Amino acid sequence: MPCIEFGRDERAAPGGFFVQDNGAGFAADRAGALFQPFVRLHASEQFQGTGPGLSLVRRIVERHGGSITASGEPGRGARFSFRFASLRAEARPIDLTGLAAPAQRTIAAS
Repeated sequence: MPCIEFGRDERAAPGGFFVQDNGAGFAADRAGALFQPFVRLHASEQFQGTGPGLSLVRRIVERHGGSITASGEPGRGARFSFRFASLRAEARPIDLTGLAAPAQRTIAAS
């Protein structure tokens, strides 16, 4: 059954998050290609889409001073870890109290 997980990833970096699935995955040596626009690692017959999704995610994360990495294994899924830069001193703090728990969500597709 397809499963997607989202949660905090403090081990990777303070303020870090992750999105993980149990899908098709990818070979580790192809991780860099995932973030290139319109580059696909699988045939279009296998999966829908045109390929700009992860390149847009990377641009958004980087424009907020953050970084994103990908890891995966063919047939075992993928994990994307990302973090945003710390809030600037002049920025107003954001109250995330209500978001602290639960630390992880799992969404099962039907």
